Amino acid sequence: MTSADALLVIVMQVGLFEGSTKWDAVGLVAGINALSRRVRGAVGRVIFVRQTMETGDLRAGASGWQLLPDLEVQGEDAFLSKSTCDCFTATELTKLTPLGATRRSL
Repeated sequence: MTSADALLVIVMQVGLFEGSTKWDAVGLVAGINALSRRVRGAVGRVIFVRQTMETGDLRAGASGWQLLPDLEVQGEDAFLSKSTCDCFTATELTKLTPLGATRRSL
């Protein structure tokens, strides 16, 4: 990892994990946490992306909109809301990634 790395953690929200069992959710979160620590340790940027809707369980602030409680979130992390199926359309993503980032992990 280099200081120009950015890790995008995309839609790891309570409302999207409720209901049916997700395959290896515990392992997935553990892997995200390990990679997040690695990126932060290399002075990279961790960006949490949340799906945000105008109504329902994914509206901003709702319980389902919250990040999974087992994710390790730090004060220096950034947050981004998206309302489409694309994290790069109509969002502030380009302002949040490190200047000159050559690698982005999704």
